[in-house]
Amino acid sequence: MSAPDGSVNLLVWHCVIPGKIGTDWEGGYFPLTINFSEDYPSKPPICKFPNGFFHPNVYPSGNVCLSILSERHVSNFTPNFDLKCMLFC
Repeated sequence: MSAPDGSVNLLVWHCVIPGKIGTDWEGGYFPLTINFSEDYPSKPPICKFPNGFFHPNVYPSGNVCLSILSERHVSNFTPNFDLKCMLFC
């Protein structure tokens, strides 16, 4: 996604996650922002849905509740956790 001036920030991704088939989220498309730090892949990205998004694994703030993404557990994160694993495991 380009900024108004045409620049692109490769550290900020605006994504859409499709709802999983066979669940209450089937047929839905859900916006997610992934912010990578300059330290990626040594540190996990911040994955965030819009405020108020309801899902059992999403905090009211929109942050994804996944231990490998938690700032408190940065030592548990390794480059072996690719984006596919973070989003779909």
